[in-house]
Amino acid sequence: MSGNKANESKKVGDELFIVESNLASIEDERTNYIFHMNTEIDDIVRKQYGALWIKPSVGKQALLRTKSNTAPISRIRVLNTETFPQSGITEQEMELTFRDRFTASAHYEEVRDFLREDKEYYDHATTINIYEQGNNLAEQAAGILNLYAEVKSDYNFLERTYEQFLSSESENIRELDLPNFYNFLMRDNGDVFEKLDRSLILSQSGRIKLGDPNKLAGDKIKPVSDYFSKWANNFLNYKNDLSAFAKNYKMRKVFFTNKETARLEELYRYKELFPMMNTIEFNIENDARLGTTLEETNFSSQLRGMMTPSAATNFSTTEVRSNMSERLVSDDGDQKFEEGTITSTVNKQTRVLYDVDNFFDNYEPFQSEELFLNDDVLDGSNYRAFYNLMSIITKGRIEKIKKEVFRDYKEILDGKTAYSEPVFYKVNKFDEENNLLQTFNFTNTNKLEVIKFVDTQVKFDKRYRYEITSANLVIGTKYRFEFIRLGRNSRGRPSKIRFKSISEPLVKIIEVPVFEKSVIIHDNPPIAPEITPIFFRGVNNKVNFFFNSAVGRYKAEPVLFNTGEASIIDKYKVAQDIPEAEKEIMFETDDSVNRFTLYKMNSKPTSYQDFEDKGESIEIITEKASSASYLDTISPNKKYYYCLRSRDYHNNISYPSAVYEVELVDDTGSIYPTSRICEFDKPAPKQNKRGVKRFVHIKPSFRNLLSNEEEMGLENSDGPELGQQVVLGEESDITWGKKFKLRLTSKSTGKKIDFNFTFNTKQDREVSE
Repeated sequence: MSGNKANESKKVGDELFIVESNLASIEDERTNYIFHMNTEIDDIVRKQYGALWIKPSVGKQALLRTKSNTAPISRIRVLNTETFPQSGITEQEMELTFRDRFTASAHYEEVRDFLREDKEYYDHATTINIYEQGNNLAEQAAGILNLYAEVKSDYNFLERTYEQFLSSESENIRELDLPNFYNFLMRDNGDVFEKLDRSLILSQSGRIKLGDPNKLAGDKIKPVSDYFSKWANNFLNYKNDLSAFAKNYKMRKVFFTNKETARLEELYRYKELFPMMNTIEFNIENDARLGTTLEETNFSSQLRGMMTPSAATNFSTTEVRSNMSERLVSDDGDQKFEEGTITSTVNKQTRVLYDVDNFFDNYEPFQSEELFLNDDVLDGSNYRAFYNLMSIITKGRIEKIKKEVFRDYKEILDGKTAYSEPVFYKVNKFDEENNLLQTFNFTNTNKLEVIKFVDTQVKFDKRYRYEITSANLVIGTKYRFEFIRLGRNSRGRPSKIRFKSISEPLVKIIEVPVFEKSVIIHDNPPIAPEITPIFFRGVNNKVNFFFNSAVGRYKAEPVLFNTGEASIIDKYKVAQDIPEAEKEIMFETDDSVNRFTLYKMNSKPTSYQDFEDKGESIEIITEKASSASYLDTISPNKKYYYCLRSRDYHNNISYPSAVYEVELVDDTGSIYPTSRICEFDKPAPKQNKRGVKRFVHIKPSFRNLLSNEEEMGLENSDGPELGQQVVLGEESDITWGKKFKLRLTSKSTGKKIDFNFTFNTKQDREVSE
C-alpha cells in the first residue's frame, strides 16, 4: 500500500539478521577465505575455521565456510558430549584438523595459545522478522505470515473550543497532557476507577465530572464532545495544581497488558468519538511462549519495568536487512506463490540489550513507573510475596525454553542461529525535532493477531513520527575453551588439536526498531459549495445569490486558481497519505464554513484560472453559518459568469462550484432572467489536413453521365444481352477508363505537384429470381 513520500515511510525489509560485530566480516563481498583472513575475530578457532558471517554480493548473509574451502582448519569434529541439566552447561570434547601440513605449524601456536586463555565468548546471532508497509497480498494468499504495519492520521470533526485553546496555549500543553482515548473507554470498575491515577488525569483531579462509562460502549454510546470544552476551560487551573498535575507525567509511558490489548480491536470502532487522532495498526507473530507466561503470571509489568536505561548495555552488531520480492503466478488455473530476487543491505549498529538472567538472579519486586491501563496490575512494592512467586514460575518457563532451543558450540560453527521471539512491542512517538514524547507498550501473547492502537494525544497540523520497536527474547550462547593436547602426524608435525568447549545458554532481550513512519494531522478541503441565483420580478439590474456548504466526500483532481496553491495541495497529499504522483485528493465536509468567495467575470472564462487573473472576487464572511447570500448589481442585456469557493475553519479552500452564466434580459420593458451552467470551451483541435474542394473540383461532363443505348444493345437485338452491362458516355471522346494528369503550381514558390488519376464506373447488380 503506497503512501506519500514526504511521510517518510520506511519499508526496512522482510528480515533482519543480527550478529556481534566481532563475528562478522563485511569489508569484502568476495567469498574466498583469503579476502577475510585479516579480519579481527575474537574467536580464533572460528576465524581459522571460516565460521564467520559475511555478506556476499548477491543474496542474504552466509557463513564463510559454506562458501569457501580454503580456511586453515579443514574439519572440527565432536568426540563426545556431556550435558549438565541443572546448570544448562554442555561440554564437548572436540578435535580440529589443519588443512595444510606445511602451514599447520604457523597456525598451531596461535590456536594453541588462544585455547589456553581463560576467556568467555558470546554469540547472539539471530534473525528477526521486519515489518513492511501495508498488507502483502501475495504473502497472505500463500499462507505466509505477512508482518505489516500502517500508521495514518485522521481528522474527524471540529471541536472549536478545544482546538482554539490548543492553538492559543500550544507551548504550555504537552501531548501527554491531552485526553487519552483509552482512559475514556476502559472505565468499568466503578468506584475503584475514581481512585486511580488515570481517573484523576481524565477528570483533571475532579474538575470535570465524568459520565457513566457504560454509556460509552455498546449500543448506548453517546457523544462526549462536551468533555473537550470542559477540558479546555479547566486545564490552566488544573495545571496550577502542581501536586495533582504531576500525575500527568505518568502518561509519558503507557503499558497495555493482555487484558486490555485484547480489547483494542473492539474499542477501535469508537475512535470517531474523538475530533482527531493517529492510528497505528500492526499484526504480530504467533510465537509467544514467554509472553503468554508473562500474562498468565501477571509478571509482564515487572519484566518490562526492568528495561530501563540504567539496566541497558550497548551491543555492537553487524546487521543484514533482506527484502524478498514475491508475486502470485497462475499455473493451470491455480495461483502459486513465487519468490523473487532478494535485495540486502549491510551496516553496523549499536543496539540496546538487557540481561534477563541477571534480572532474575537479583530480582526484587518493585513498582513500575509506567501507567498501566490494566487495573489488576499490583504494586510490586506492596505485593512482594506474590511477585516473588510469579518470578519463580516465569523463570522456570524460561529455563524450559532454554533447554529446548539451546545451541552448543558445534552448532554455532555450523551456522545455526539463536532462538528469538518478540516479548514486548513498543510504539515510540517523536516530534519533528526528534524529541521522544511518549511510549506505548504491549505484551505479545499467542492470543493476539493484530494490534489496533488509537493515539488521541495529538495536535492539529503537527507532524509526528511513530517507531515500532520489537523487544525480542534471544537465547544466545556463552562459551569458553580448555586445551587438551596436540596431535602430530607421522613426521612429527602438528596436524590436529584436541580441546574442550564449555557452552551454556545466555538469555537477553534485544530491542530492534521494525517499522517507522511520520504523519501529520490535518483535515480535508471542503467539497464544492452550492450556488443558487435568485431574481426579482421587474428588476433588471439585481440578482441575489444564495450560498450553501454541501455535505459529502469525494476524490477529485484539485483545481488551482494560482500557482501558490500548489504547495497547499502537496500538504493535503501528505496528510491523506496519497502518493505524490497521484492527481486526485479527497474533498470532504468535516468542519464548518468560515467564508465564501464569489468570483465574477463579464466575459466567458476559458478556465477557472481566468477568474483569478481577469475577474473580481467578493469575500462573504459566514459567522459560523453554513449558508450565506450576496446581492449583486449588474447591467441588463449583458452576460456575467460566476463561480463559488468556500473556506472552512482551518482556511482550507474548497473545490470550485460549477460556473453559472447569468443575464437579465430587458426587451423594451419586458424583463426576464436567463441562467445556465456554463461549460468551458474546449480548445479547437489542430488541423493537420486541409480540404481543397472549394478550390479544385474535377468531375466528368454531363454527356459522360448519360447512358449509351447503342453500346448497351437497346437499339438492336445484335448488341449485348439486356441488363448485363451499363455503358456511360454519348460522345466519341469518352472519359471512362482513360488516364489524366492534374498539375498544380504554387503562386508564391513556383513549386509544382502532379496528381495522376482515372475515372471509372462501378455497377451494383440486383439479382432477382
